[in-house]
Amino acid sequence: MPPTPAFALHRAAARLVRAYAAARIPLPRTPAGGDLGAGGLAGRLASLRAPDQDAAFARLRSLQARLDFLKATDPRTRAALARWAALEERWEGAVGRGADPCAQAGAFAAGAALLPRVARPPALKADDGGAGAGGAGDAPTAGVWGATSSSGGGDGGGPTPSDDEDEAGHASAAAAADAALDALTAEAITAAPPGSLEDGARPAAARAASLAAALAGAGLRASPVEWLYCGLAPLLPGPVAAARRGAPLGVAAVAAGVAARLGLPCVPAGLVAGAENGEATTARAALAASLPPDRAARLVGRASSLASAPPEAGDAWVLVCPDDGWAWDPSSGRVVEVERGGGGDEAGLPALAAAAAGLGENASIHLATGARRSWAALLRTAVIAHTRRGDAEAVAGVLPQLLAVDGGAEEWAMMGL
Repeated sequence: MPPTPAFALHRAAARLVRAYAAARIPLPRTPAGGDLGAGGLAGRLASLRAPDQDAAFARLRSLQARLDFLKATDPRTRAALARWAALEERWEGAVGRGADPCAQAGAFAAGAALLPRVARPPALKADDGGAGAGGAGDAPTAGVWGATSSSGGGDGGGPTPSDDEDEAGHASAAAAADAALDALTAEAITAAPPGSLEDGARPAAARAASLAAALAGAGLRASPVEWLYCGLAPLLPGPVAAARRGAPLGVAAVAAGVAARLGLPCVPAGLVAGAENGEATTARAALAASLPPDRAARLVGRASSLASAPPEAGDAWVLVCPDDGWAWDPSSGRVVEVERGGGGDEAGLPALAAAAAGLGENASIHLATGARRSWAALLRTAVIAHTRRGDAEAVAGVLPQLLAVDGGAEEWAMMGL
């Protein structure tokens, strides 16, 4: 007897999951579902109705085309994709909806720590009199990298690090970043009231307030960013923890790293303004109606990409705890708590996060929550930073990583995938 459509769908999905794993490429996931991972498409195949099966097969064909696209990237980008796949495996269970908040904080910080390893600028050669071509934050600032960067001339023609030097430089930078976060954590423990940060000693919201006050006292804050001159330093845990300032996304990553070290449960959440009520869709429709069709198609595509993208570094990034009903904006040190009976209420988190970020009570927002969304935001911000500096080669290397991490990125639709 021939296999049923549901069985064929299940087999095709399992085969595709194995193909992504064999290629060491993260399986694209979307915030709205349709994933092949746990709790996603593979877990719902048995209950699919016949019309849904057609859509599911189309989804599988799209995911296969995406895999073919990502496999065709250059070796350096493939190596970066493998690093994201390894990071997701390391934090398995910490990047999906409903994952453990403590693990979510750690996964967020780990993604930020990986960024300098995978978002390298195209020219790792000396420029501007010996500083790295991408700015102080793009390449590690210790070990072999420092010697390599200073060995070239000011025209960008210095030597590119070998693979061994590359690994040594990034290992040294990763160690320096961990040391900076450890030092900031120790300073926060010293500054906070005795015992106020101990797990179980106080409610999580009270511990968050103590930690927020301690980090604010240490000078951690968000500051204006000019990507053209700053490189990626405002996003990276090491430079941000050392300088005590950075982009909101970078400050949130540092705060999450400290919180994870102290066992404080918190989930990264980016505030996307105006997305709940469909203003972006309405704006795109109005734009399409007022322009010639060919121009409208180009501009609407661009507007769609900007509207649905993960929050960028200039937007508010907060840490939330659904179970305990509090939100913390590390950029300002503000912690907001609500009294709840019987646990958390995710429906109320957007208003809580908006209050922590200092937005009005009537602000129309939704949250992009979870470690994987924060990884996508880090990568998209790296694309923006490289674009501002005209590093087309770097953009070409980072964009496929963004597409692999964010299955809902508008660029997929622009490619017909």
